[in-house]
Amino acid sequence: MKYSAKFKLQVVKFAQESNNCAAGREFCINKKLVRDWQKQVEKLKCLPKNKCSNRGKPSQWPELEEKLLHWFEVQRQSGYIVTRNMVVIKAKAVAAELQITGFLASNCWCTKLLLRKNLALQQKTKIAQKHPEDLDQKITSFHSFVIKSRKEGKLPTCSHWEHGRNACLV
Repeated sequence: MKYSAKFKLQVVKFAQESNNCAAGREFCINKKLVRDWQKQVEKLKCLPKNKCSNRGKPSQWPELEEKLLHWFEVQRQSGYIVTRNMVVIKAKAVAAELQITGFLASNCWCTKLLLRKNLALQQKTKIAQKHPEDLDQKITSFHSFVIKSRKEGKLPTCSHWEHGRNACLV
């Protein structure tokens, strides 16, 4: 059964006003839960009222995860796609850099990291290409080259390209 933080705090308050057994009977729960919630009362006050629990262990390698999070953000800001394999490979490289032993960077670890840090592996569906800054200059240069080559006879001036690739190249 799931219990929200709000419910747990109500049970703890009732137990403080009476006792654990009375709170258990009143809310139809085990008195052991009441004792556990009394120990967690400070954490429960910090949780959102509709959250059911404070699950999840803290990170085993916080420094590694912070460096990885920074790398992840840089990749995103640069417009690069970040895949699960990229995260795993980078995590192994950072672990080697930090001389962390026993770190596997499994897919399961990667999934938990993404959940812990509230990250999503989003991919762009369409990427617009950016034109180079000197595009106009390159187009003008190419046109000049074609015109010069035609005048020198290096390129055919035939306009019958529809007859085949080599129709004008005699």
